[in-house]
Amino acid sequence: MITEKEIKHLLYEDEDGDVIGLDEVQLLEPIPTKRVSLLRELLNGKDLYVAYQAALILAAWNDEEGLKTIDGFIDNKIHMTMEVSPHRLYGYDNVYDEIAWALYLSIDDDENPSEYVLNLIKKILRLYGPCDFEGSLKLCLLDINCSDLLSDIYKALERALDLNKEYLASQLLPILAKWNHVKRWELITSFLAFKRQTPDPAHNIAEALGYINTIESKNILSDLSKHPEMTVVEEARKSLDGLEPFQEGA
Repeated sequence: MITEKEIKHLLYEDEDGDVIGLDEVQLLEPIPTKRVSLLRELLNGKDLYVAYQAALILAAWNDEEGLKTIDGFIDNKIHMTMEVSPHRLYGYDNVYDEIAWALYLSIDDDENPSEYVLNLIKKILRLYGPCDFEGSLKLCLLDINCSDLLSDIYKALERALDLNKEYLASQLLPILAKWNHVKRWELITSFLAFKRQTPDPAHNIAEALGYINTIESKNILSDLSKHPEMTVVEEARKSLDGLEPFQEGA
């Protein structure tokens, strides 16, 4: 029987017993292998939330049992059983964004997810739209090889748009732009017609344009650099700076 004190250590503390939070436990190096068997025990405990947190840590460490448990949470739509991770500002359950981040941490630096992890990401993308995401999935997709996911990403974007979730949909624009999706320019220009909102899709539009080195892209970025929202201005300037060293059409 694992005690409450042991659970606290397993989920939230470093090896010295200092509280660092679950996010930092996922990043512990080297992986504290002595914790693995105890964390696996928590996967089968009565407390579903503790099991979820244990699975996040094990998945981040690329542990097979942790990944299988995450797979089950996705298939069984854990957000319909309990509220797992309410967003601090908007209240939606950010559970699948947290799961996406754990999966990202499980991937080696060569940017090639295993077939199993890739399949889990595809399952998460099928929930995109009805379920909301703060942005960790976006960061994951920007940093891995998405060539086999483009169809799923495009469908996820369309699904979010069908639900009138413009900002959620716009999070996927930079990924489609980076991987040269056939409809990337058409999508970006269509998003420019949306009314200003908080958070504003213009931020993701500016980021997406940073992957398209054309005069048209630079002209739109120049306009966005005068946007009233400072985060949009900063992203537009960052994208412009990234395009400047290259020749048009590169």
